[in-house]
Amino acid sequence: MPLATVSALTSGPPTSPVPASVASASSLDREAFLKLLVAQLKYQDPSKPVDASEMISQSAQLSVVDKLDQINNALSESGATNRLTLGGSIIGKQIIFAGTDGYPVTEVVNAVSFDGPLTVLRAGSWDVPADAVRSILAVPAPLPQPTTATAPAPAPAPAPVSAAPAFEPAPA
Repeated sequence: MPLATVSALTSGPPTSPVPASVASASSLDREAFLKLLVAQLKYQDPSKPVDASEMISQSAQLSVVDKLDQINNALSESGATNRLTLGGSIIGKQIIFAGTDGYPVTEVVNAVSFDGPLTVLRAGSWDVPADAVRSILAVPAPLPQPTTATAPAPAPAPAPVSAAPAFEPAPA
């Protein structure tokens, strides 16, 4: 019996319809699938047992549901890691975004925060949603200060040493 024709959950008579949200294959998780499988076995007609090929098919469907759930979890974790990596790599870079007047503003990112699915960049005094950034630039290195090739300044002359007054004989 295909999954779409299962007509009962774990409780209720065999004629009760399956709610549309449970019948949708895209909304089934492992628990719902197992409940439906148990209900099917519980309410099957003893004179017409489930065909072995159908049981294998449903086991394969359960395996697919499990794998899709694992993939979904892996993608969620990967997405969070990607957001953190991206956020860390933008700190210290210049971004260009539209200011409140519509003109481009260039600021250096000094912090990144996450508000649910939204990534917010702190640049100067601005909080900029990541999707509002028009471009990301490396901060240019400061220009070296010009130096002139001049002769080194002469060392200062030593201060004159005042000689102690010579002792003169005392007048007699």
